[in-house]
Amino acid sequence: MPQKKRVHHDSRHRSFCFKGVPVFAILEAAGYDLDQPKRGSYLTQYVLLTARDGYRSVYSMGEFDPKSKREAPLLVWQQDGAPLKAKEGFFRLVIPDNVHTPRWIRQVE
Repeated sequence: MPQKKRVHHDSRHRSFCFKGVPVFAILEAAGYDLDQPKRGSYLTQYVLLTARDGYRSVYSMGEFDPKSKREAPLLVWQQDGAPLKAKEGFFRLVIPDNVHTPRWIRQVE
């Protein structure tokens, strides 16, 4: 799968460099058709991510669409060149163009 690095600047003007895989690449590898028409039933499809502590967050398929003009959300395993800290879990979802991070689910299972 393609690995990507993204630098993120938070609301406190700090910078972080994340390394991971675009979520759309994971969906494609699982057999999801990314080329289907972006109307009708596509608009009702979503991804539900669950964390180890039971926290859940829902994302529309459009948020992961590689053809959108947004930066692709990443499932990351490194921050600033090191593995994620224990409180982050093995994987964390990072949405690069989202400055506020409540939907950046950590401890993704």
